Amino acid sequence: MGTGIPLVLLIFLSVVALNSSKSQDESGYMVDHTHKVIRQAMMIEAAAVDMETGMRGFLLAGQQEFLEPYNNGRARFNELVSKLQNTVDDNPAQVQRLSEIQNNINDWLNNVTEPAIGLRREIGDAKTMDDMADLVGQARGKVYFDKFREQIATFIERENELLRSRRESTRQTSIEAYQTISDLETNNTWVNHTHEVIRLSLDLTGAAVDMETGMRGFLLAGKNTFLEPYNSGRERFFELSKALKEKVSDNPIQVSRIVAIEKNIQNWNKNITEPAIAERRRVNSGALTMDYIADLVGQARGKQYFDRFRGQIGQFISEEEKLIIERTNESKQSFEAMNVAINELNEASKWVEHTHKVIGQALDIQAAAVDMETGMRGYLLAGRPEFLEPYDQGFENFNRILDVQKKTVSDNPAQVQLLDEIKATISEWRQEVTEPAILLRSQIGDAKTMNDMAKLVGEARGKVYFDKFRGQIAEFINIEQNLMTQRQATADSAAQSTSFTIIVGTLIAVVIGAIVSWIVLRSIMQPVEKVAEGLSQLADGDLTVRISVDSNDELGKMSENFNQAVSKTNEAMAEVLVTTNQVAEGTVQIAKTSEQMAVDLDHQSEQVEHISTSIDEMMQSVAEVAKQSTDATNSAKEAGVTANSGGDIVRNTIHGMSSINEAVMASSKSVAELGKRGTEIGDIINVINDIAEQTNLLALNAAIEAARAGEAGRGFAVVADEVRTLADRTTTATEEIAQSIEAIQNETKLAVNRMDAGTTHVEEGVELAGRAGTSLEDIVAGAEAVASMIDSIAAASEEQANASAAVRESVVTVSEVSKNANSQASDAASSARELSSQTEKLKSLVSQFKVSA
Repeated sequence: MGTGIPLVLLIFLSVVALNSSKSQDESGYMVDHTHKVIRQAMMIEAAAVDMETGMRGFLLAGQQEFLEPYNNGRARFNELVSKLQNTVDDNPAQVQRLSEIQNNINDWLNNVTEPAIGLRREIGDAKTMDDMADLVGQARGKVYFDKFREQIATFIERENELLRSRRESTRQTSIEAYQTISDLETNNTWVNHTHEVIRLSLDLTGAAVDMETGMRGFLLAGKNTFLEPYNSGRERFFELSKALKEKVSDNPIQVSRIVAIEKNIQNWNKNITEPAIAERRRVNSGALTMDYIADLVGQARGKQYFDRFRGQIGQFISEEEKLIIERTNESKQSFEAMNVAINELNEASKWVEHTHKVIGQALDIQAAAVDMETGMRGYLLAGRPEFLEPYDQGFENFNRILDVQKKTVSDNPAQVQLLDEIKATISEWRQEVTEPAILLRSQIGDAKTMNDMAKLVGEARGKVYFDKFRGQIAEFINIEQNLMTQRQATADSAAQSTSFTIIVGTLIAVVIGAIVSWIVLRSIMQPVEKVAEGLSQLADGDLTVRISVDSNDELGKMSENFNQAVSKTNEAMAEVLVTTNQVAEGTVQIAKTSEQMAVDLDHQSEQVEHISTSIDEMMQSVAEVAKQSTDATNSAKEAGVTANSGGDIVRNTIHGMSSINEAVMASSKSVAELGKRGTEIGDIINVINDIAEQTNLLALNAAIEAARAGEAGRGFAVVADEVRTLADRTTTATEEIAQSIEAIQNETKLAVNRMDAGTTHVEEGVELAGRAGTSLEDIVAGAEAVASMIDSIAAASEEQANASAAVRESVVTVSEVSKNANSQASDAASSARELSSQTEKLKSLVSQFKVSA
């Protein structure tokens, strides 16, 4: 709508300019027609003058060759009148005047010229005018006048050649103007066509986005209602692609791009969306878990198809935008060329008018010369001074018109030179012919032997007819000149009307275009501001924002897709937050357990050291028993007491190691559970990454809409860039989180391995402690038998010393195992604290988003 009205106005202006050009052509044709009529009328007048001139020459000289102008003029007169009647057949009044002119000349011929010619033939040579007859018979003036006629004919022919050239130029300019207007209309049609192609391309992109949005929604929720955008978008996509192929059927390259886009989306459906939807249905039936779907989505196999689609549709739209720029420039050039053609047409019309004026003045010069000759011959016949009036007046008119003519053709040096030559010819003719003849006739006086002829001529009967003829032809020419003036005024009015219409129409187009643009911008800006506000809040991390745009256009669809994407992102972020809290609690519990285990191991180490000290003391006692047999009984009792104490300590050691073994196994389970939680967080991070891609796609759509909105969408484009930047930051953050979780999983596996090794060592310590307990029981038995087996004190003491050494070695081993377990417990606590730190970092990242409960 916004571009349609200015284009319609532009077409309207083109039609107005075309009609005005046609009107100018018609007016120019009629003006040219009038000039042609006036020229033919002057030719009729010249033919009549030739008749009179020839007749008077014959009356003077009585020689037959002087009648040639008369006979030729008479034949040409009738032919020209008949031709002119055909030319002005659209004007009955002028046709009637021509008939009256012809009747008047016929009366003159019948009543004046033919009787005079007959009388002159009867008279023969006038003996008393021999000198005059000889002078006239030499036809010296004919040489000059023939030269003059040739010169004036050359002058007129040159102007006629210029007239033909300028008419052809005018015709070519008119053809170019019509062609320019046709090109302008064609370019406007193609500009509208390209706008329609771009609109269909954006709708095609929206359909593809609906397909992807619907598919992702179904993969997340598993409800068939989420497939409605997918199914409707798929159906609409292929309908739009078919319409696009028909629209750009004149451009095979663009058609091939649409075919490639169709094939790419078909492969995406076949290889990605349909299998993914089928697997999600299996999840609904219980055959698969969501972990499988998360792994499938995490592979991002569909991304390559959609990235290819974005590149293809972007290239397609870019080519159409180039075509819009080219065709708009062609329209501007055509419009400028049309203005140039109209100006050239006006200029050519002026030059045609100029040429007609020059030809008319040339005929006036010729008529003035003929008047001079006619007056001179009339005087030579009658000898009366009043017959010299046409001669004198003709000479005055000749000089005046010739001077004006020289100024008129001052742009043509060749014509100016020819006019100078014409003036020189007439001057020489006057000097060599007319002035001597007039002088001679004034000296002769009345020709007594030609009284009848003189009387006949003196009656001036022909003057009545010729004066009437001149009045009629002057009236005829005057009417045609008035018609020419009117038609020229019509042409000028048409030109002014064209300029006025174009200027006013252009102003109206600008005003209406501005009003329509303001209305369109206002209707676009309100939803765009809502979308921009929503995107701004989303950029701040608010996932509770929703956009309300009540429209069915691309902005409404984009708002609906935006709300769906934000809702899914909100749900995913909420799950991430819950899982993160659970992981944090687990890491705290692991840290506490590991710290408690480290305390127990420290206590066990102290007990082992006490055992080691007791064993050392026992060995000293045994040595003392070996040396002092007399004190064997007392020493044996003391050894028994010490052995019993050692047995208690060993049993306590075994019990402590069992506790350590249980704590280590519990820590191992907690760490394994922590590894599973880390895997779940990784799956959620993949979902967040997909949502970031969807947000990036929405930002791309927003940028496309902003580009369509033009200047008004520039702010919206900035917000769209911020959203795309946020999506990139989210992707980067999710990658960092994924790396942190992977590190946590690696540390967890290492902690599990270490705890498994600690468990093995603890089991070995329990076994060794059991052996130590058995040895101590043997010591007790030996000590009780010391009193009755004094004889075997040395051997028993030796065995006791050996057993004590073995016990000491076992205790040392237990001490080393305890230290290793303590170190592993410390490592587990450190890993738990690191995991807690990573969990807090994840919570910090998630806290950037505001989610609904």
